[in-house]
This record gives sequence, C-alpha cells and structure tokens, in this order.
Amino acid sequence: MKSTSQQKITNSCKCLLTILFTGLLFITNPTQSIAAPPSPIGAWNLAGVDEASNNWIATVVLFHNINNVIVGYADWSADTGFGGREFLTATYNETNRILKFHGIKLKYPDGIVRGSYRATLSLDGNKLLNGKWSDFDPTIPGKWVANRIQLK
Repeated sequence: MKSTSQQKITNSCKCLLTILFTGLLFITNPTQSIAAPPSPIGAWNLAGVDEASNNWIATVVLFHNINNVIVGYADWSADTGFGGREFLTATYNETNRILKFHGIKLKYPDGIVRGSYRATLSLDGNKLLNGKWSDFDPTIPGKWVANRIQLK
C-alpha cells in the first residue's frame, strides 16, 4: 500500500501529464489554426463598363514585391478592340477592406491610359465589389467588379 505522500506525488504526476497531453493536442490540432484575414493578393477576373458604354475586361494580378509593396499588372481588353497591359502599384486597408491601385506604366497601349482604381474586398476575400476607376484622372470614369481566380 502506498503512503499518503506517495499517493499525492502520483496524483500530481497524473495531473501534470494530463495538462501537458491536453496542451499538446491543442497545439498540434490543425483545426485550431487561426485563419489569416482576406487579402487582395492574387489573380482576378475584372469586368466593367465606362461612362461611354465601352465594356472592359481584365486579368489583374497583384503580389508583394521585395519591399512588401503591393504591385502587379492588368491586361485590358475592350469590346472596341482597345487594350494593353497596365503596370500597377496598390494599397490595401485591412480595416475597411478598401483596395486602391494606380497605373504607373503601360505596355502595348491601344486606346488605354493609366488609371486610378478603387474597390472593396468582400468579407470572404473572393470578390472586389463596388469598383470605380478614374475618379480624378483624364480617362472616362467607369464601374467594375472582379472575382478571384481560384485554381482547383
């Protein structure tokens, strides 16, 4: 028969092992991970129309450069035949989910100029909503939406 002090030590060890084992289960359980907030980084299919009734589509790709600045490009095409590539720089506010990006350079421009763009990232991070372009620059203003391109 164990003495009272041996029983106390045995119970203390069992309690400590239970706490440690439970903690390890929590730490190693992949379902307990915390999801990162949505981000605009990625590829997007954009569709919009300007105030001259021109329909535009673009594939927009956004990524972080070496200085952790959001940069990317948009490959534009319009139903008028206009198009080209616009290189972009962007800012994203996680608090209100507002993405703003601006054209900084054009490649193969045909009827396009550098623009300014703004949209709200959806809560699930898969849509850019209420998009507007060219509020304060010389191009024809327009409205747009975009869906994240998801690889399956």
